[in-house]
Amino acid sequence: MMSSRVTAGVLIAFIVGLLTPLPAAGAQNFDSRLVAQDKAPAKRGAGETVGGLARDARKVADEAATKAATAVRSQPWIWLNVSGAALSLVTLWLFNVIRPGSPARAGLRNLGSHPWWLWGLCALLTYVGAALTAGGVQALPLVASLPKESAKAQVLITGGAYAGGLAIALLLIRLMGAAGKSAGLGVCPRCLGGGFIAFLFAFPVVNATGLGAAGLHTLVTGQSIDTLAHGTLRLLVEQRHSAWAWSLAGLAVVGAPVYEEILYRGFVQSAFLHLTGKAWTSILLASGVFAAMHIPGTGMPWYAIATIFVLGVTMGLAYERTKRIGVPIVMHVLFNLSNVVMAMA
Repeated sequence: MMSSRVTAGVLIAFIVGLLTPLPAAGAQNFDSRLVAQDKAPAKRGAGETVGGLARDARKVADEAATKAATAVRSQPWIWLNVSGAALSLVTLWLFNVIRPGSPARAGLRNLGSHPWWLWGLCALLTYVGAALTAGGVQALPLVASLPKESAKAQVLITGGAYAGGLAIALLLIRLMGAAGKSAGLGVCPRCLGGGFIAFLFAFPVVNATGLGAAGLHTLVTGQSIDTLAHGTLRLLVEQRHSAWAWSLAGLAVVGAPVYEEILYRGFVQSAFLHLTGKAWTSILLASGVFAAMHIPGTGMPWYAIATIFVLGVTMGLAYERTKRIGVPIVMHVLFNLSNVVMAMA
């Protein structure tokens, strides 16, 4: 009895299985027609959504373009420097000037057989000589009686420092003989053109760095920046009718570049290059020393120090690429001259 029921159940299931596909297929076709009918409004809804997003995107783009145009018109100097910096960096990258390893591929300067520490000693002697000369001038009764912040006192002290430091530096270069010349410590008429071209490429990069650092300072602290972040510029503006102030400006434009480039690029950077054998490493380290030496007693804000560091990098790179100290000297002269002109404008 049980077996007959099982057999009958199996038979019924088999028959149902044979008959089921026919109405199922029909139901499937019916459902597909319903889906097809529903797709039309869905497609229309999707199209409207995409169109709305496109209109919103165009609106946002138009607003951004309007804001950018307004910003450029209201602050042309900022955007001119930013766009100039971008163009300069792209050009230098394409011409393989600033890529990693570019200075090395152009060939390292020949520093001769002198050890790295001798170049460092030259830097130290030059710096100490300048400091001692400045101290000696400051101790003279004529200078000691002057207010330290006066333009006359600054001219006598600073001029004495540059004179003493350069006298020792030039003596050391002469004692080095052929090593000094092969290291690029000589100058030539072509340095004028090379320095001017290098200045044109570096100027917007350095300015854009300064503007960016100043903007970051304002954003973080909420404080406005000091547009005269260098004591010499501030003194020149405050005493613009003084002949001594203009003499100080002359020292800043001519004396400082010659002294500082021989010290930081000619000696310090050469020491790091001899020690590491890597041009970019020596450029960055020497630029760090160059920036750090502007901190003590100057009251310079950090955003001005950041600008000085990038300035040092551009001049250090120019030195390694041209292998002539005259090129960064000309660059430095033009940078300082531009700062004096902008401060007095």
